[in-house]
Amino acid sequence: MVNLPIEYSDKPVTPFGGMAIMKRFLDQVGIREKLGSLDLPSPGSNRGYRSEQIIESFWLNVWTGASRYVHCNWLREDAVIQDIFGFKSMPSQSTYRALLESSLETNADFFVMAKATPALGLLLF
Repeated sequence: MVNLPIEYSDKPVTPFGGMAIMKRFLDQVGIREKLGSLDLPSPGSNRGYRSEQIIESFWLNVWTGASRYVHCNWLREDAVIQDIFGFKSMPSQSTYRALLESSLETNADFFVMAKATPALGLLLF
């Protein structure tokens, strides 16, 4: 039997620590810049989320196992994940639903860009 040392730490932990690698990948391919170049809806209030953050955090939820909108609330309480991705907070399930079910014309640009960008297309399709 292997003697595996167990240590305590004051550092915050998350079961999704491997997402730090995905964050590096997203940074290397410039996803935020590509999303920022699209004509996505602007926040409707001063407390609203940018569409780029909604999309990126939605992907994050899917990558960590969310299969329904309600599952997207899991990561809202994970401060470590939010810190890794540079989010002050994460949207609720209703925010994801509102953006993804909004105007097809606005979101059509996003999906056309996803198919034309191989790295992003792999993430979505």
